[in-house]
Amino acid sequence: MPFPAPPQTSTFKPVPAGQHIATCDGVYHLGWQPARIINGAESAPAQKIVLSFSIPGVITDSGKPAKFYSQELTYSFDKKSKLHALLTAWLGEAPKAGFDIESLVGRACILNLGKKTSAQGKERTELISVMPMIAGLPNPPPPESTVVYHNGLGAAQRSMVYEKLPGFLQTKISQQLDEKTALAERQRLFDQERARKAGKEAAAPVAAGGVEDDDIPF
Repeated sequence: MPFPAPPQTSTFKPVPAGQHIATCDGVYHLGWQPARIINGAESAPAQKIVLSFSIPGVITDSGKPAKFYSQELTYSFDKKSKLHALLTAWLGEAPKAGFDIESLVGRACILNLGKKTSAQGKERTELISVMPMIAGLPNPPPPESTVVYHNGLGAAQRSMVYEKLPGFLQTKISQQLDEKTALAERQRLFDQERARKAGKEAAAPVAAGGVEDDDIPF
């Protein structure tokens, strides 16, 4: 069950771009996130996750290792997904069916971070890729704490973990859709896209083929 959205306050300082030795210290399941407009097109609701990393080489004002949160990643191991590409580079092989995403917690890596400017002109640090540790290079010290959040936690534990999450994650979790609503919206967009493509093909028929499920961009 979603929680109320928190007040919007933040003193967050972005981690510098570049390569950083890090340890994954958190996996956050955001549930079914609502449709969004991307490049003028409506994207279907999708299950999203965020990964967090402890970076001992960057120390905050409080004297603790910096924490970096990835952008939202669609929770899919499809070969075309960004998560599949990220894990393949990090693990050295493609994730197998049934891969436990939470097994990443505690795993050392090298982050490749870059700067990106939003349409509103705000600059942020974004995860470009994750690489395995270089042979012979010592692993970073373990993070002070680790976090896993998902809807399958018991109510008391879920509430306790939620209260300790940063505000932007709380906001995302609070706006998640229930599965029935999300799947109905996906079907609506699927049908809409099929109708659009069918209309284009009727106006300009092609030699062969038709609209296949794999053609639908979600």
